[in-house]
Amino acid sequence: MEIPSEEQMRNLFEERIKNLFEDRIRNLCTKAVAAKGPELQSVLSDLRTALHEHAEFLQYVTLRVTRDVAEKTSPSNAAD
Repeated sequence: MEIPSEEQMRNLFEERIKNLFEDRIRNLCTKAVAAKGPELQSVLSDLRTALHEHAEFLQYVTLRVTRDVAEKTSPSNAAD
């Protein structure tokens, strides 16, 4: 069995985190549809927080991928 590279492990980790965020958001949406009154306000608050955290995570991943691509395609790495 081949040991995954650091980049492969990071990608697997990020995919797992993304799935956890999406599962949480899906669950909160389901709860929001069924909720009434004060419970609805609580669920919507949790959903707003989850969406914000997911957006921050996606920004992090986008910046990391952009940086990695820039490093791999920079002229200083052309000889590699």
